[in-house]
Amino acid sequence: MPRKIRFDGIWLSRFLFLTAVAGASTADHGDAKSFAVSGSLAVELQADATTQSDDSGEELTDVRQKTEAGLTLSLPHGFSLGGLAVFESVRDARPNEDRYFDDNGLYIQELFLEWQGGRFGVKAGKFGQNFGTAWDSASGIWGTDFAEDYEIAEQIGFGGSMSGDAGFFGKAAISASTFFSDRTILAESAFAGRGAVSLADGGPGNTDGFQSFAVALDTEAKDFSIHAAWLHRGSGEAGKVAENGAVLGVRGKAALGNIEIAPLLEIAHLTDREGTPGDTGLYVTVATEFSWRDFSLALSHTDRRLNSVDDALYQVSAGYALPFGFSVQAGYRAQRVSGIDSETFGALIGWATEF
Repeated sequence: MPRKIRFDGIWLSRFLFLTAVAGASTADHGDAKSFAVSGSLAVELQADATTQSDDSGEELTDVRQKTEAGLTLSLPHGFSLGGLAVFESVRDARPNEDRYFDDNGLYIQELFLEWQGGRFGVKAGKFGQNFGTAWDSASGIWGTDFAEDYEIAEQIGFGGSMSGDAGFFGKAAISASTFFSDRTILAESAFAGRGAVSLADGGPGNTDGFQSFAVALDTEAKDFSIHAAWLHRGSGEAGKVAENGAVLGVRGKAALGNIEIAPLLEIAHLTDREGTPGDTGLYVTVATEFSWRDFSLALSHTDRRLNSVDDALYQVSAGYALPFGFSVQAGYRAQRVSGIDSETFGALIGWATEF
């Protein structure tokens, strides 16, 4: 019987330590920057009306908001303290019941200490892992929906990165991190509870030590960028195994006269998904955004295959950028989930600022 290999984070810990030492040796300590505060604030108001579904319980109107507030405290010698608070609906809408700005909870999504020294960086605390980009960058109101399945957010861990010149591929960065699921008070939410997380809940990455890791390569040139990453999430739950994943994404930009085109293709594959032996997940996201002056048109399609079940999501949405950081979008989504077809019309109003 083959011997099981247990990842304990030792080799990665050594890599991160050497990264910090190397960066410290090349950093210019003669210029200790003073304290500075910067931040961002983003607010979204979204209304979705599912007008047709094979499951009548999904035919409802859901009006909700999402507010994200980020804050960074820059410290001397390349250190900084960062955090991100989120206020949003933390529960699913009830079947066949319209919802208007309900079930809002406030929680801390990120809170970490970071150090940057030239080409090197180290981060420790609570933060999301560098695995996939479509869950954040796919265009349109609903372009990210299926890809959010493999977003690895709200993890306790530490990581490091090295960057440099990659010739034709532009700038390149290699990053690595080791982590486990957040089970601290930061995993809870105020005003509306989303449920505390315990070790007994199990699930990928919910372990009593650093048994999970992510490694990624990111390149960025003038007209295209590439993201490739590998994921391993350990399991301490009886009957479960480690989940492994790989993702490859390409983004580009081009011009057709006065029209800017930004295509995206990302493929992600998970084995022993959610720690269940033999379960798999395959995601293929194709998205394109066309921009002309302050107008935009976003088209996206995601195929999701969970074992032998095929899901699909199509969406089209048009947007307009208003002054002072405001924007509006409206669109249509058609999706199939576990054999259930549904159609949704929606609109989104956004506002964002930085300081």
